[in-house]
Amino acid sequence: MDLLQDLLSWSFTTAMPELLSVAPETESPWPLDAKMVLAFNQPMDAVSVEANFGLLDPKGDLVPGMGSWTRTFTIFTFTPSTLLPRNTTSP
Repeated sequence: MDLLQDLLSWSFTTAMPELLSVAPETESPWPLDAKMVLAFNQPMDAVSVEANFGLLDPKGDLVPGMGSWTRTFTIFTFTPSTLLPRNTTSP
């Protein structure tokens, strides 16, 4: 019985969520009309990502805008409501 159980047992590991890319690149200055695009390695919990996402203006206030997802919930795009203020950062 143990031999049969050993032959039929198997295991697996699930992948952890990973941020694959950010556009525009974070190492270079962004245009004032930039949309921020985050690409993930697997479908994400949209509510969780949106609750933890933000861009801050130079005063430390959140930049207003809208988020949208691809149908697969692997790419999140944030579109600011207005031009980004100069010196906007991500928290």
